Amino acid sequence: MIVLRIIGCILLLMVIFVLLGKLLCGKTHNPVLEWVVGFFAVLALFEVISLPCIFLRRSLKELSLVMFAVIGGLCLISFVLHGKELIEAVKEFRWKKPEMLVVVVLLLVLLQTFVLGFGNHIDDDDAFYVATAVTAVDTNTLYAFDPYTGSSYYEFPARYVLSPFPLLGAVIGKWIGIRPTVFFHTVLPFVLIPLAYGVYFLIGNRVFGENREKIAWFLIFLSLVNLFSGFSPWSVGEFLLVRIWQGKAVLAAILLPFLIYFVLCYFEKNYLTIKEWILLFVVMVASCFVSSMGIILSAIMLEAFAIMQVFRSKKIKLFIQTSSCCILNVALAGIYLFMR
Repeated sequence: MIVLRIIGCILLLMVIFVLLGKLLCGKTHNPVLEWVVGFFAVLALFEVISLPCIFLRRSLKELSLVMFAVIGGLCLISFVLHGKELIEAVKEFRWKKPEMLVVVVLLLVLLQTFVLGFGNHIDDDDAFYVATAVTAVDTNTLYAFDPYTGSSYYEFPARYVLSPFPLLGAVIGKWIGIRPTVFFHTVLPFVLIPLAYGVYFLIGNRVFGENREKIAWFLIFLSLVNLFSGFSPWSVGEFLLVRIWQGKAVLAAILLPFLIYFVLCYFEKNYLTIKEWILLFVVMVASCFVSSMGIILSAIMLEAFAIMQVFRSKKIKLFIQTSSCCILNVALAGIYLFMR
């Protein structure tokens, strides 16, 4: 039964990402981009809904119901608007024998995914991150008890409460009926490792165009770099292949690389369309959800690229647009300093 729930949870997340990504991207004809953007949309929704619930001292059950209603409603809207297109895409899909390099890429990604998904890595940080989700489930509260000691928080932990990534496992685990530990250690590797390589594929596609051979070699090179990244606990490969269920790992392995892709795609024209503006805002809100480091690091990275583009083009519109996407980051940084 637990195996069926795990498989169901993985499939549910994939469907949610596709539907929400389609709702944000529209007709992009790029399913990988839609899939990745849908993931960011889920993180952004969790951030804007979780924070009021935490500070208003609502229960986990209430948060779960609200998240179910919001995400379910948006997925339903997306299916109504784009369901026919998605169904036609499935019907028109034809299996083609993949090229050898593509097979190598897929095998490398599957190897990395299955090793972590079926393995049993124990990380000291789980004593807080995973334990926070477990505490929320067992007490039906949100950041009310210290997961280290079980005692009530005298005040909210400033470093963690503004980026409540552990609640992702508490809420979705509650939906499916699996424990947060299983969600983080078994479900998320099967979702996030392929998704990270989806982001790397987007970068490769932007750099090398439609040259599939170069993109494949690019992904193979990155896979090998990640596989041999155990020399440091702070390398991106270590985050991706050893503890991808932690928010800071999502930031390093997925969010920041996607910002690089976004810059490569949209900064050359020196302005953002409304759709691109909204997409960037969603990504920046998602970065606030994963970790306290993401609140400020993603904003610094984005604005550094924007400032370089201003000096290059002598036009300031892009900088104003990107700055407006960092409003939540700046606000949360201010709240953090106030709480400290």
